[in-house]
Amino acid sequence: MLGKRLEIPQIMPASDKDKGINKANEVYWITISGNMTRKSDKEMTMNRMNKMKRTNRPNDSNEQDEKSALAEAASEGQKNSNERKIQVLRRLSSLLIVLGILGILLPFFNSFLLARNSDIDLSSLSAESMQKAMEDAQMVPFSEIKEVGFVNFWPLLGKWQADDIAAELHIPSLDIALAIFNSASNTNLLAGTGLLFADRHMEDTNFVITGHRVQGKGVLLHSLMDAELGKSIYVTDKEKIYVYRIVDMQEKETSALYMLDESRNEDYAVSSIISIMTCYQGRSSSRWFVIGALEEVIPYDETLVSREYSFE
Repeated sequence: MLGKRLEIPQIMPASDKDKGINKANEVYWITISGNMTRKSDKEMTMNRMNKMKRTNRPNDSNEQDEKSALAEAASEGQKNSNERKIQVLRRLSSLLIVLGILGILLPFFNSFLLARNSDIDLSSLSAESMQKAMEDAQMVPFSEIKEVGFVNFWPLLGKWQADDIAAELHIPSLDIALAIFNSASNTNLLAGTGLLFADRHMEDTNFVITGHRVQGKGVLLHSLMDAELGKSIYVTDKEKIYVYRIVDMQEKETSALYMLDESRNEDYAVSSIISIMTCYQGRSSSRWFVIGALEEVIPYDETLVSREYSFE
């Protein structure tokens, strides 16, 4: 059929509205190498679809841009969230470090406070005021005596009264010089020692005093566990000095109440003893006792109580 054109009836293309409906009868002629041939409807449909894809590429690009923007926003949000977590962790770490430092320094600070609170000018006290304080002595139930915690004692500092000091306690070998208050109240025990029994005095069979053992050398009864047999203990009311010699040291459970009995002096075959009781290091259920036997009663001499007594 070269060079000759065949007349084929052609159905006019459908309107734009009917595109895709009446395309089956549409026929087109093209020349390939001088030959005339017909392009199928299927091929025309594929061409139109490819053209539509090329036309829609800008939309696809916009969608891709939107996805990229969302991904970038999500990444930025995750980054900000991670930064916030890091900041929280840093603040928490700083807080823990500060608390750790406070935990280390707090015992030393408490020792400083207690040392100042118990640094009483005993030389300013008179025999008359001590005698009156002894007459006004009161017994505090054991259940009301609290241990010294980290900060529970702060409100009680400086609340002691000089009129409540009934005597002085001196142990030269341990560098102890403390007031003996007329009751073992929590306030008084933060400033010195206290009478455990209101009706027992220095000349009685078992004169019992108690006090706190806290951290810090030279603070309250901290060094009492370093006591040695044969060393001297002085108790004075500014009229007389009661000289005791250390004859025993014991750790006892808190249930060993017999250590407080009035007849305890009989165990040492002496007329009178002093029992100094404090908490035992590291054992809340134990108490440490230092027992002194009364050796002599002498007139008051303020220079004597600062040196070791010579027992003959």
